[in-house]
Amino acid sequence: MASNNQSFQAGQAEGWTEEQTRNMTDAARQKAPEAKDKTLETAEATKAKTHEMTETAKHKTEEAAQAARDKSGQTTDATHQMVLETKDQTARIMQETGEKVKNMAQEAAETAKNMFGNAGSGEAETKNPTDDSPADDKH
Repeated sequence: MASNNQSFQAGQAEGWTEEQTRNMTDAARQKAPEAKDKTLETAEATKAKTHEMTETAKHKTEEAAQAARDKSGQTTDATHQMVLETKDQTARIMQETGEKVKNMAQEAAETAKNMFGNAGSGEAETKNPTDDSPADDKH
């Protein structure tokens, strides 16, 4: 009888195992759509967050590029203004220098006329630097 009893218990164990397997399979089948939905939700949330971060980075990059362009434009404008000011200063200095040279030349000419006599009057008075009397003195 032991063998009948053992067969009976083995049958019961097999039935119990099959029932447990079915229960687990059913539970897994019931939970699979939930897991699938949860996985899709997570994937969509990740995708949305990645897109948001990408757009934020893109926006910040565009802002930085615009700031750099603005700064470059300001620097260019400032440099252009400095060039114009330097050009004007150089022109003014050149004009002043030209005037000074012209005045010095006129003064030198006047000094030479006074020193050697007035060439335009026809009377050339030449003085001997060591003598107080005119050199071409005709009495």
